[in-house]
Amino acid sequence: MKDCGIVLLWSTQLKPGQRSPLWRSNSRILDLYEDQQIYFCYVHVGTEIARIEFPQWVVENTEMFEESLGLMLAQVHKGYGYPVALAEAHNQAVVRGGDRSRFFGLLERQMIKAGLKNVGTSYKEARKRGSIA
Repeated sequence: MKDCGIVLLWSTQLKPGQRSPLWRSNSRILDLYEDQQIYFCYVHVGTEIARIEFPQWVVENTEMFEESLGLMLAQVHKGYGYPVALAEAHNQAVVRGGDRSRFFGLLERQMIKAGLKNVGTSYKEARKRGSIA
């Protein structure tokens, strides 16, 4: 939510296909990345402003950086606002009803086997699993 103001700012400054300057990320998770630095910029992808992150080794190679931006924009354009590769990954990762039931059954059996008591489905979860929506 903290990026809302930033996105609003860049939506007034960038035209479709343009990007903001690069900044080095200082996110706490980067402490786990050892010496690898992550940079980001905002890009007007045509329908919205997206924050795009790059590892330092890509940013340091101008040709690779520009090609990465171009590929990302092409994917967003082909996907009508959402990168085709991410949309396809999402579609492939969706867990269907039968698989979900088998997973929860396996999980419950393993919990019982591990000695956990009162293993079962909560009323709320049972309603969600049995929902017709």
